[in-house]
Amino acid sequence: MLFHTCRQVDNLLLITCIDGVLAATAELSKWFQQSDLALVDVHQYLELGLRHLINAYTYHKEGETSNAPPSFTAPIQALIKDLAAKDGVFHGHQMVLTTPPTTIAPATTTTATTTAESDSDNDGSDTNTDTTAESGSDDDDTAPTAPSWAAFPQTLFRSKLALSSMVKKLVENIKMRFPADVSVAAKFGVLGPRALAADSGVPKYGEEEVAALAQHFKPVLGDDCLLAVDQWVMARARLIAVAKEQKKSGDVMKARPFYERLLSWLSGMGRELTVLVQIMLVLQPSTAEVERGFSAMNDIKTPGRASMKLGTLDVLMRVRLVGPPIAYQQRPVAGVSLAPYAEFDATLLGPAVQKFAAKLGRVPQRSSHNARPSRVKHRVCEIDVKALLKEAEEEAVQNVDVSC
Repeated sequence: MLFHTCRQVDNLLLITCIDGVLAATAELSKWFQQSDLALVDVHQYLELGLRHLINAYTYHKEGETSNAPPSFTAPIQALIKDLAAKDGVFHGHQMVLTTPPTTIAPATTTTATTTAESDSDNDGSDTNTDTTAESGSDDDDTAPTAPSWAAFPQTLFRSKLALSSMVKKLVENIKMRFPADVSVAAKFGVLGPRALAADSGVPKYGEEEVAALAQHFKPVLGDDCLLAVDQWVMARARLIAVAKEQKKSGDVMKARPFYERLLSWLSGMGRELTVLVQIMLVLQPSTAEVERGFSAMNDIKTPGRASMKLGTLDVLMRVRLVGPPIAYQQRPVAGVSLAPYAEFDATLLGPAVQKFAAKLGRVPQRSSHNARPSRVKHRVCEIDVKALLKEAEEEAVQNVDVSC
C-alpha cells in the first residue's frame, strides 16, 4: 500500500508545494538574521514574506477578485503542466488519481454505515476490520481502482484547497509570533523609509511620535530634547521625497542604507534628531548578531589559547566581526598610484608556505638560523684496564723478590 500511496498524484503535488513553503519560510528567517537589519525593517520583511506565501499557495483576494486561486511558483507550475501533458507520467512512473469521497459506491457506504451502527458499543476496532474485509486486504498488492486521468483537474482543485488551508494556518501562527508593538520603540516606525514613502501628506506627520521619543531619551539628549521636533519639521519634506524616489526603484527599503547617505546632511539639522536616528539604527530586532559574537569568541579563544587576556580577545573579536576583509599592502610602483590595500592575492600563499616550511627546523633557544660553529669538545682519555692490571701484578712480583 505504501507504493500505491506514493504514486498518488495529490501526494506528489502537496509534497512539492510544501517544499516551496519551507523554502519561503527559510528565506524569511534568513532575512531576520541579516547584520544590517534595523528594528523598523522587521514588519516590512514580514509583510513581503507572508504576501508571497498567500499569493503563491492560498485562495486570496486580488484586486476585484475575492477568491483568486494560488499562483504557484515556477517549479510547481512546470510540474502541473508536465503531468497534464504526459497523462500522469512522472520520471518514468505512472501516477494515479485518488477517488474523491463523493464518488464512493453507495453499497460500500451502506456497508460501512451498518457496520459502524452495529459496533457502536465497541471501541471501533471491529469497524475497521469489517471495512477492510469489504474493500480488500492490506496485503493485496493490486492497486486500487483509480479514475481516469481526465479527472486530474478535480484532483488538482482538492490539492489546492488542502494546501490553502494549511498555509493560512501557517501565516496566522507566524503573525502571532510578531504581535503589534505598543512600546516606545514602536514610535520609531515614523522614521522608517517605508513609512516615509507611504506618507500621503498628513499634517504634522510624525511630530507626536518624535516628541514622545525625545522625552523618553531625555537623559541622552539633554534638557533641549524637544528641539528634535523642530528639527524633524525641517527635515521631514526631504526625507519623504528621498523615500518615495527610492520606492520607485522597487528595491527593499532598509533603514540603515537609507540613513547612511543622509546622516551627514541630517547632522546639519541638529544634534537631537540625529541622535534619535542613530538610536533607531542600533536597536537589534533579533539575537543573531549576539550569536555571531559567541561563535567568533569560540573560534578565537580555543583550549590552546586559554591564557589569552580579555583585552586581546576583545580586539580580535572586533576585527573578526566588524573589521575589513583580509587584504595585503601593495608595493609602490613607480609612476602608478595604487590603493593602500587590495583584496587577498592567492598567489602569495605558496611562497608563504615555503617560507614557513624553511623555518620548521629552527630551535627556539637559538638566536640565529645559521649553522653552529665547530666547537672543540673535551675528549676523554681511553684507559686500557687490562694493561694496568698486568703492570700492577709485575710490580708486586718484583717487590716480593726484593724482600726475599
